[in-house]
Amino acid sequence: MIISSEPLIASRGCGETCDHVFRGSGNESIDVIQGSEFDVMQTFDEARDNHDKYAVCHFKINPKRNITHEQMLQSVSMLAMEFGFDPDTCTIVRHRKAKAGEPDADEHYHLYALWRNSAGKCLDSSYMRVRQEKISRTSEFLFGHDIVKGRHQVAVIRQLRDEGKTAMADHIEAHTLDLYEPVQSAFTAIQHQSALRQGVNLGKLRQAIRDLRITSESFSEMVEGLSSLGVSIQKGEKANTYIIVNNENNKFFGSANRLFEMKKGEFANLYEALQQGKDTTFALPEGHTPRKSF
Repeated sequence: MIISSEPLIASRGCGETCDHVFRGSGNESIDVIQGSEFDVMQTFDEARDNHDKYAVCHFKINPKRNITHEQMLQSVSMLAMEFGFDPDTCTIVRHRKAKAGEPDADEHYHLYALWRNSAGKCLDSSYMRVRQEKISRTSEFLFGHDIVKGRHQVAVIRQLRDEGKTAMADHIEAHTLDLYEPVQSAFTAIQHQSALRQGVNLGKLRQAIRDLRITSESFSEMVEGLSSLGVSIQKGEKANTYIIVNNENNKFFGSANRLFEMKKGEFANLYEALQQGKDTTFALPEGHTPRKSF
């Protein structure tokens, strides 16, 4: 589960966010579970009248597997306790939209929490990213989902231990590969926009590259298979760095090792050995066995 948040400035109004949450294109369905668009609009009006900087905090709850209504409410309740807002006054909206490579996760949730409660107290926004990750990892543990590696995993584990939740912390630590290595995105927002201008869906491309890794029995087979996707590998500007580019216009898509979910040094060694005429049986991700596409 990935939880993100953004405090929304009252003076900017709620038109843009409401258009996306209540009428966003590309969704198969939009269901208002609690509250309404009118409630959000009223909150912005009241915040402006009170000269508050922020009107609401907009949370997005994005599970890696669909969750039940009760599990969603449990996550919302944990967020409310963590940040100090009233869950009963929130507006909650569910979006249903297929995600590349995640057939069991076509739902995510938008949550508008009041920035200032009826008693005049503001939402506690300190260290939000770390605390959001703590709720994400807690939800995964409670719901029996795979543990996602967040950018603040080590800090989350330490905090859970400080709270006496040792079993949960031990489980998260045991199920986090390369715990102390930094998390990096395969694509940046700028790369996504650039790819869209080229008519390429980076989510689908990334999934196709993942599938290629799983179906390949050797490193050379994996590299050769990129041509069927209209991309290829080139040497990057930095040492031991290789990138994936569009064959049609040589435009950069992303780092080859990140897209294949490999360590940079490991990928560089295998690719350079391949250039010297050496090949190797490909090491698949944990839990996978080679399979052939038909």
